[in-house]
Amino acid sequence: MSALKDLFNKIGKETVKLIDDEIVRQNLIKTGALRRSVDYAVIINSRSEYRLTFTQIFYGYFLDKGTRTLYPREFFQRFIDAQLDKYEVEIIDAVAEDLLDELLDDKKT
Repeated sequence: MSALKDLFNKIGKETVKLIDDEIVRQNLIKTGALRRSVDYAVIINSRSEYRLTFTQIFYGYFLDKGTRTLYPREFFQRFIDAQLDKYEVEIIDAVAEDLLDELLDDKKT
């Protein structure tokens, strides 16, 4: 298993929880669709590179960033940025661990 994938799953779960708590705190719940739509995924590409992505319902972007007639609620992106900053060193360590494991595996074969 990849150290980076495990860490991204941990960060994803924590971040979704923080965003959900903020949606509740700001009382952005009308139908519950926004709250249910917030999710994350750890995606691996063909070169075995991991990427952490977050999603939300289409109108969540406008609530988060604001419009000319709607002030920004800042419940989504700022939590993602804060979590990535918080885990910056751990992400670097996980990448290094995965690279070292890959080098050692290549050396065995």
